[in-house]
Amino acid sequence: MTSDIICHNRGGLVARTLRDLTETQLKEGFEFDATRGKYEADLEAWGQAWHIRDGVQIKVNRILFAGAPNNGTVVAQPTHLKKYLEILMTATNLLPEFVDVTVDAVLTVAKLLLSEVVPELPGLDDQKPKSKLLKLLKKVPDPQDAAIEADYEPPAGLQAIMRTADLAMDFVFGQERNDLVVPTTGVSQWPGGSFQQVRRLPFSADRSVQNSSLFLQEEARRQLWEWLTA
Repeated sequence: MTSDIICHNRGGLVARTLRDLTETQLKEGFEFDATRGKYEADLEAWGQAWHIRDGVQIKVNRILFAGAPNNGTVVAQPTHLKKYLEILMTATNLLPEFVDVTVDAVLTVAKLLLSEVVPELPGLDDQKPKSKLLKLLKKVPDPQDAAIEADYEPPAGLQAIMRTADLAMDFVFGQERNDLVVPTTGVSQWPGGSFQQVRRLPFSADRSVQNSSLFLQEEARRQLWEWLTA
């Protein structure tokens, strides 16, 4: 079975894992994850028993990445996320009085989850720069792979909290260009090589496109179709 994969964000690492790693490596990865996270007994038993069925061959052809952390993202580090949320919680004080104050409550809960839950999420840990998983994956993209990436800057007149959120992310990324979730260049520029220019669709800062809105862009959908049918 040969497949093309369109993926977004962490899905890019999942797709690369399917293409690059052997069954043995996948099994070893699960066993390693089980030591870092807390899994329910049934999930752990499933992971231990999992194997590729006889006669099934998984072959990934080309991968079309959208906002994927192919070089990792500092947002996956709990310390950075906590700092980001602290800034956002302060920013809620800038909102007009008519805005529901539960925004602050939501952020407070999110901060609690980061303190208690994130350290037990191996999938998030895999997205850290130079993570164990990233070191196992191939360092050069396939010539048929393609990437959609964005450098996000908020448009003029946006609510104060969103502008503050963008400033917070710029701080978290050390002023490196980003789409609010992953480094802009990290999608298509890998440690061992970069995508061909014709296999990249970059959205510049003046477009105000961020990670979660990549597929909403007509240009992105049209380009994906062209890549798939070429």
